[in-house]
Amino acid sequence: MRIDVKIPYDPEEKLAEAYNRALEESTTPWVLFLDQDVFLCNPHWYDMCLYVIDTLNVDPLAACIGCVCGGERHKRSMAKGVTPSADIEFHIKRSRQHYREFGNLVQREKQHIPGYFMLLDREIALKIGFRQVKKRVNNIDQDFGARLMESGYHNYIMRGLYIYHRRGMRHLKKDFVIGNG
Repeated sequence: MRIDVKIPYDPEEKLAEAYNRALEESTTPWVLFLDQDVFLCNPHWYDMCLYVIDTLNVDPLAACIGCVCGGERHKRSMAKGVTPSADIEFHIKRSRQHYREFGNLVQREKQHIPGYFMLLDREIALKIGFRQVKKRVNNIDQDFGARLMESGYHNYIMRGLYIYHRRGMRHLKKDFVIGNG
């Protein structure tokens, strides 16, 4: 089994359209959506995703799988007592700790899975579809997750997979211009 890995993008920030387009173009049963500013700290992330998909075959309603995330702007998702950090070595160390403590443990989640890392059952995701909630990229994942759960599908979280999400990278757009080279 393969997983299509997609980084949805739309120049006009119509992220819902980018998600839907990526789902339609995908040819695998599972699709992983990543934000462009995510660092996958664990080199075994892909194998962990395959393992979890195999594990969740017993749940026909398994639709969306997420992971644990940290970053200097992720105060809510960081462990209590851990100061948020932009140091990549800090996040690699946290990733090792999570993997040692939880391994391939997957647990059912009662809230939406954030869009920076969403492993989706393609068929179910196509049925639910993404909607542009606001003019920009915000809240698309929350809307999708809420409608997914309202339809009776299940969300899961991989406790042993920790990623670093370096939010707030919009300032780089002025430094990296397509066609300058």
